[in-house]
Amino acid sequence: MNLKFSLNDPNRERSAVTARFTYNKTRPKFSTGITVPSALWLADNSGVKISQQITAKHGMNPMTAQNINDTLAKIKRQFALAWGEELKQDEFDVKRVIARAKTGEVKKPTNKKAVSDIVKEYISFARANPVGRNGEPMKESTTKQYRTAIRRVLALSKRMGHPIFASDLCQDHWSEYYQMEVNELKKKPSYASAVWVRMQAALRWAHERGEVVHDDIIFNRIKRIHPKPYRRAIVSLDELDQLRAMELTGVMERTRDLFIIGNWTALRVSDLMKLEKVRVLEYGSRRVIQVDTQKTGDVIDIPLHPSGDQNPRALARLAKTDEPAGL
Repeated sequence: MNLKFSLNDPNRERSAVTARFTYNKTRPKFSTGITVPSALWLADNSGVKISQQITAKHGMNPMTAQNINDTLAKIKRQFALAWGEELKQDEFDVKRVIARAKTGEVKKPTNKKAVSDIVKEYISFARANPVGRNGEPMKESTTKQYRTAIRRVLALSKRMGHPIFASDLCQDHWSEYYQMEVNELKKKPSYASAVWVRMQAALRWAHERGEVVHDDIIFNRIKRIHPKPYRRAIVSLDELDQLRAMELTGVMERTRDLFIIGNWTALRVSDLMKLEKVRVLEYGSRRVIQVDTQKTGDVIDIPLHPSGDQNPRALARLAKTDEPAGL
């Protein structure tokens, strides 16, 4: 079962949008009640273009275009819910599915799930199934972020005095959450937003499996807040040379060594702090260090600095070898 949209008459300037699906080797269809400029219709039949320059040429603004796309997505969701409800009936009635899809009058599930429970379920699923960009299960570092999301939504529930269900989480909760995290606990807006995004990801996963989720989450109405750009301090080569020349011992020596290695390798902090032993390999006249990265799991080769006389002891200590290698 897959509901698809199409233009009823694409050759005209404006056309009604029709919904169609496959059932028992037939292709039933019904009207969505929406009419759009044919020139704005997307090639993948998912809705209309929302670019301001394009919509203005056809007498439409981007907000109207977005509302059309949201309405089509809502019809598709209502159709999926209606289909699932009809499967529970003694006799399947496709006309009843269409009617419910158009009106949205679908029986809501009585066993609502809390957002915290859904995030826990998603963690269990993602740890055992390929969900990452490389087709791998969720890594431990990402799992920690989802566990943080569980703790924060439970704190929000306690603050509001009631459990927060998947069908209820919306922009009002986001406003209360922002007040709690940013205004009261003084967390950065970008950090609070990053935690919230994890909740949304788990809820969209649950929605794809039939859970009723609020439209604010489905249509991504709560936009992510990204960190503000800021000036980054840099270290000159002369300053690195001065650091190399300093006679230090103990923790200060290791800190200095890691700082210098970090500057030349551009390793993530998570990789740098776990850099207890590195592999120094030779490919002809070219020498590299080999590092297993924590975030992506990739093994990377980093060329060694060609100058072998600039305090080579630092990497030699990390490599635990008698033969020093230059940074």
